[in-house]
Amino acid sequence: MRPTSGPPGERPDADELETLRRTVAQLAAVERRLRKELEVERGGHEADVSRLEAEIEAQGVRLAESAHQTRELRGQLKALRGKRARSIRHRIARLRGDRPPR
Repeated sequence: MRPTSGPPGERPDADELETLRRTVAQLAAVERRLRKELEVERGGHEADVSRLEAEIEAQGVRLAESAHQTRELRGQLKALRGKRARSIRHRIARLRGDRPPR
């Protein structure tokens, strides 16, 4: 890399070289710091994704259990309604003196 302060064929002096070395070292340090920060952020994002995946899985399990319980409760309600309807028909038949319907 040529310094901008001299003619194209001229070699940089010791001060310019030292300045360039320091600049390169500073840039390398900044690059390392940014890479570390990026890695930390990436790890945080991966942890968030893993946590969200586990939460979605758990909610799926709860949803399946809830759907199962809903089906069971609907079946029980249907059975209770059927028993109640038969019971009411039997009571009406007894009050009239009729035979209970089947």
